[in-house]
Amino acid sequence: MHEIPKQRIAYVPQGRGLFSELNVAQNLEIGLMVNQSPHHIREQVLTLFPVLRDRLKQRAQTLSGGEQQMLAMARAMCIEPRV
Repeated sequence: MHEIPKQRIAYVPQGRGLFSELNVAQNLEIGLMVNQSPHHIREQVLTLFPVLRDRLKQRAQTLSGGEQQMLAMARAMCIEPRV
C-alpha cells in the first residue's frame, strides 16, 4: 500500500483514511511528504477546497463528513496524482 502513492496513484477510500488525531494542515503535510511535492501544491488544493483553509488547525475527527471527504481528496491531490 505504501508504494502506491510513490507511483502517483491516488486512492481515497470510502472510510477516508484520515489521521483523525492530526489537524487538517498535518494531514495535508503527510500528503505532500509522500513524493516531496512542492508546498505550492498545498495552496492549489486549498484553492479548490477553501473551507479547509479556515480549518487548518482543526483536528480531522471534528470535521463534518463532507469536510472529511474534502480533506481526503485534498490530501490525495497533494501527491500530484497521474491516476
